[in-house]
Amino acid sequence: MRDKLRCKEIWVLGANRYRNPDEDLPADFEKYREENYKALNQPFEADVFINELKMVMKSAEVAAMIEGLLRHCEKIKLDMNERLMIEGVPNETGDSFLW
Repeated sequence: MRDKLRCKEIWVLGANRYRNPDEDLPADFEKYREENYKALNQPFEADVFINELKMVMKSAEVAAMIEGLLRHCEKIKLDMNERLMIEGVPNETGDSFLW
């Protein structure tokens, strides 16, 4: 069992908490760092990565707030194109308002 754990043939729930991430990197990762980042489709600069991650998290927050609104307000719905539709608020065509 120990050999299978070491070569990751089996997985124990929560075991990643105790692993050494340096052992998961290829031995020549530093030498080919820029190429590796490109292959992983990740930005090379940490600031760019952090800013992109912040934008994703902010988008998720907004999506969660909208989902909460949709769940609790019967007059707000999504149309087939995922635009917000508010019943009773007419738009320029006279239909319900769309965002």
